[in-house]
Amino acid sequence: MKTFVAILFLSLLSACGVKSINKVGYGKILDNAVSENCFEIKFSELQKETNYQLSVVVEKAAGKITFYDLTIDGTKTDETPEVFTPKSFKLSKTFMASVIKECSA
Repeated sequence: MKTFVAILFLSLLSACGVKSINKVGYGKILDNAVSENCFEIKFSELQKETNYQLSVVVEKAAGKITFYDLTIDGTKTDETPEVFTPKSFKLSKTFMASVIKECSA
């Protein structure tokens, strides 16, 4: 009976046009604070590399970035969640590695 109800519920959702939202946020507490100027350059480069809309919120201490929250918005693309999720995760990991490697003082 539970299986039948679950299938019925999913059918109802799809009939109503429920669409998943391709928008995720990745936060990172940095072990070593990074240069704000370098971080901004890396973020600008990332924006040029992708069609996703990006935004970032940072926390600073002593003029250096100690935490960032990167939001990747793919709602204006036609990608399915199965494509968007791994692509956005890879994009965030590439950005993080670049920031840590090139912006650590």
